[in-house]
Amino acid sequence: MAATGSGPYQAIVERNVFGLKPPPAPVAEAPPPAPPLKITLTGITTILGNKRALMSVAVPNKPPETYMLTEGQRQGEIEVLSIDERGGAVLVKNHGIEQTLDFKTDGAKAQPPPVIPGMIPPPNRPANPMPLPLPGTPQQPGGVPQLPQPNANANPGLPSRQLPMPMRSLRVPAGSEATPAIPPAPPQPDQ
Repeated sequence: MAATGSGPYQAIVERNVFGLKPPPAPVAEAPPPAPPLKITLTGITTILGNKRALMSVAVPNKPPETYMLTEGQRQGEIEVLSIDERGGAVLVKNHGIEQTLDFKTDGAKAQPPPVIPGMIPPPNRPANPMPLPLPGTPQQPGGVPQLPQPNANANPGLPSRQLPMPMRSLRVPAGSEATPAIPPAPPQPDQ
């Protein structure tokens, strides 16, 4: 027996004794926005005539992708808005979210060298070592050793304006034309 809408209980449904409301229409949920990708700033260059940002983008389940983009250029959902080469910062739009990348927080981190079993680690050295002067070497301002100057009195037989110069012969491959890099020295007067 099928319900036809007219039955002994239809009067109860029409009276709506319990105050029931029809179910709301289903609302199509928008998918959640994709989380922004992790961007690592690897460099900023102006060598090609315009400012370019070099970055590495971590894509899920894939190897990192590298981009070199100018201002206003986009690659997928990543767009470079501005580049500050002096400040070392890049403003990007990452999946609709603006981010400022800089080398301090978003730059590539230096990886320590791998440890090989049995290898002795190198000693800690300063980044820019200054040469140590030899004992008795005169010093210039700033602690830079002074190079010895030619002594005109070292050979009293030669006039002070003419210092002896060692001569070297240059070898030139056969068939090539070359001009000598050092002009020949004038002949020394006999004493």
